[in-house]
Amino acid sequence: MSGTSYVLQNLLLRGRFGSEWAMGLHAVGDALVLLDTADVAAIAMSSGSIGLSYLYRGVTVDRDISTDANRAFAYQGVNLKPLSPIALTGNRDPSSNDWSLTWIRRTRDGGEWRDYVDASLGEATESYAIDVYADGSYAAVKRTITASAPSCVYASADQVSDFGANQATLYLKLSQISATVGRGYPLTTSITR
Repeated sequence: MSGTSYVLQNLLLRGRFGSEWAMGLHAVGDALVLLDTADVAAIAMSSGSIGLSYLYRGVTVDRDISTDANRAFAYQGVNLKPLSPIALTGNRDPSSNDWSLTWIRRTRDGGEWRDYVDASLGEATESYAIDVYADGSYAAVKRTITASAPSCVYASADQVSDFGANQATLYLKLSQISATVGRGYPLTTSITR
């Protein structure tokens, strides 16, 4: 809307609907585009279109198609990526030094709160990848643990094999796996016990 300006303050809710990964990308003075939900439509894409480039033109109402140039865009299936798990916790067994880790999964399929009913998985099977990193730089993966439920064990023998000693602190990236798009958004965290 030409000539119209808005002042937004204290009303932006960030990190909703799985967008918490983008929260740190915003800054004072960022441009904002006001969209009317009545005029916005998703372009339906099949999973077979993921990674394929198509040409688009952004032409507004009452403008000729020649007023914009072709722009290539490849659908990446971001709307299909599983959300990051939350609430990772765990304990280290004092006798065996095995780590037992648990977390809460999230879903893109519904997810509204209902008493005594879990949100649907949104996938045919439940699957996770837990990357164990050498340190807090999250640069070198020492081991990837796979799980088919929201829990796993990092055994003492594996810790000794990976690090030369049992670990009091773990640096982890935990992702739910989608059969369609692979790893979802990771929960990046550390845990000390």
